[in-house]
Amino acid sequence: MVATTFLHQSELNQPSGNAVLDSILATARAVTGRDYQLVVTRRKRGLFWKKTEVEYRFYVYVGGVGPWQEITAVQTEREAFAYLFGAINSAPDWIHPDAALPEPYVDVFIRRKDGTYCVGRRDSKGTWQRASYQRNRHQYTVTADEIDAWLGPHLQVGTAA
Repeated sequence: MVATTFLHQSELNQPSGNAVLDSILATARAVTGRDYQLVVTRRKRGLFWKKTEVEYRFYVYVGGVGPWQEITAVQTEREAFAYLFGAINSAPDWIHPDAALPEPYVDVFIRRKDGTYCVGRRDSKGTWQRASYQRNRHQYTVTADEIDAWLGPHLQVGTAA
């Protein structure tokens, strides 16, 4: 059964605390045209409130009496990543690298030939580089012939259309 509910204005468009997840959420909104909301609740639990319990609730706008449908499959950060990558993968805007190329030094979503996804960019020589996030720094490594497609020229990582 579909569960719909109301959300307070203070719950809408709030950061999740994970910059990469927020970036992917913004891209999923732009790609699909749907309004997704991720509500993260942090509670102190345990002896002397030393343990923080994190609860993820994921919603999509459907309109009507209870305008927000809860996606009950998403209860952890990992499940939120999986759901959003599934939404992005279903987008019709994937472009083969032989057909067109993004601007140099602009981060875009990349679908690799082995079926995995990552973020990457082209350098000034036209070489594709895959981003790896380590300790809040972007490091790029050359990917050679791993690229199957990239996500539309009008959609960049972390921007809305």
